[in-house]
Amino acid sequence: MLVPMRSPLSLDRLHGRSSPMAALLDAWRQARDERGMLPSRDDLAVGELLEGLDFTGWLHVAAPRPARFHFALGETAGATPLSGLAPVASHGDDLKAAARHLYDDLASAAFTGAALLHRVAHPDDPHMPEVARLILPFAGDGRHVDGLLVCGIAESPTATLH
Repeated sequence: MLVPMRSPLSLDRLHGRSSPMAALLDAWRQARDERGMLPSRDDLAVGELLEGLDFTGWLHVAAPRPARFHFALGETAGATPLSGLAPVASHGDDLKAAARHLYDDLASAAFTGAALLHRVAHPDDPHMPEVARLILPFAGDGRHVDGLLVCGIAESPTATLH
């Protein structure tokens, strides 16, 4: 398995664009209150906004210790844990390295409460499309991230960001 390369992109790249990802980011920004507190999952109806995206998923976030996050698929803490790299440690160093990049991105969004946009590419596999990946944090109390919405759009290597 090859480790993907990722590069951060400015969220401004989505400003003024007509795309599902730009619409989702705009709705998330509008759902923040006047004090800039993070929206909860209930504050944003994402149903129609997710149409046109190639992948989406909710991750539950817990932090049993400061800056050490546990992620679980779905919206409940009882879902399959993605804590650290334990689930992929037995699959070899390549998969572990690929998972490390994703974990770092998820942990950054959970720690800062900031939306993150990345371009993920597979330079050693020309058949794998590049992906624009957006991570949006949500917090039931407005401050402590308890959920992440991860979504993306696959692109051809020469296409511009949607």
